[in-house]
Amino acid sequence: MRRRMMTMLASAALASGVVVGAAGSAAADPDISIVQCLLGGGLPIPESEDGQSLVCLGGAYNGHKVRVPEQPGA
Repeated sequence: MRRRMMTMLASAALASGVVVGAAGSAAADPDISIVQCLLGGGLPIPESEDGQSLVCLGGAYNGHKVRVPEQPGA
C-alpha cells in the first residue's frame, strides 16, 4: 500500500512538472543574445548567406534565433 501511494505521488509530481515546463518553454522569448547562446553551450552560426540572421547550434538554446547586435552608427 505504501509503495503504491509513493508511486502515485511521484507520478503526479512528474506530470505537473512536465506541464509547467512545457508552458514555460512556450512562453519564452524565442530570440536570444549571442552571450546567452554561448553560455548555454551553443554556437551562433549564420543562417543565411548575408550573415544577417543567426541561429544557435547546440546547447540549451539549440535552434533558437539569435539577435544580431546593432552596430553603432550603422
